[in-house]
Amino acid sequence: MRLPLLLIPLLLLTGNSHAEATLDTIQSCMVANIPTTTAEQSVRLRSIDRAGSEQALSARLWWRHKEDKDTRLMARIDAPLDLEGAAYLAIQEEGEQTVYSYIPAIKRVHRIKSGNSKGKLWGTDFSYEDIRYLQAVATSGELSVEGEGSYGERKTWIVTMVPSDPSSSYQKVVNQVDQETCVPLMSELYEQGGEPRKILSVDPLSLSQIGDRWLARRASMEDKLNETRTEIEITRVEYDDKISARTFSPSNFYKVR
Repeated sequence: MRLPLLLIPLLLLTGNSHAEATLDTIQSCMVANIPTTTAEQSVRLRSIDRAGSEQALSARLWWRHKEDKDTRLMARIDAPLDLEGAAYLAIQEEGEQTVYSYIPAIKRVHRIKSGNSKGKLWGTDFSYEDIRYLQAVATSGELSVEGEGSYGERKTWIVTMVPSDPSSSYQKVVNQVDQETCVPLMSELYEQGGEPRKILSVDPLSLSQIGDRWLARRASMEDKLNETRTEIEITRVEYDDKISARTFSPSNFYKVR
């Protein structure tokens, strides 16, 4: 099975409906509608801290999957003005992940070590590690189906993923997968202890179908420990169009406009 790794936290929210609730069929329909080669998105993010202060961001995201051993994600901030041009590139090749970031104020590309991938990305509640796992929750570890549940009025399958990466900060990710669309409607990310550290929740009213693919356009990531949350909305999405290779190059990604 092809291994989609990276695409900001809404592309993971895709899938097809499937009648049989076996592990293989659920896993297959969760990943079946990932774009064949590329995707481009425009997104809005709104982060709220425990005091109620807000920060709004606008960004564009580019994703490319080339063969079975090369998956890349590039994200660039368009607003606010003081963050405009900040960019992020994540590359997975031969099972190894490398992350680069660019900060316009210092005009320098910084390579991020894997051990430093757990901090907040641009002040949001998404870390580099969250992006890594949430975009590949169906293929990032050992899966098990725990039974059936519900999310609002929608019936779900409860699918648990135990990360295969021994350095992961999470013990497991528990997902409520919609039985109609195979979209994960809620993902609970557990660190040590009995309560989830973070919860990603989808707005079911934002589910939409583009061709044969299902997409959740609105979701919220809540950090239970820090009492913060980040809301994300996809405003534009295009699949399988040609994207320049320089968009995913460590020496050029931050120059893309």
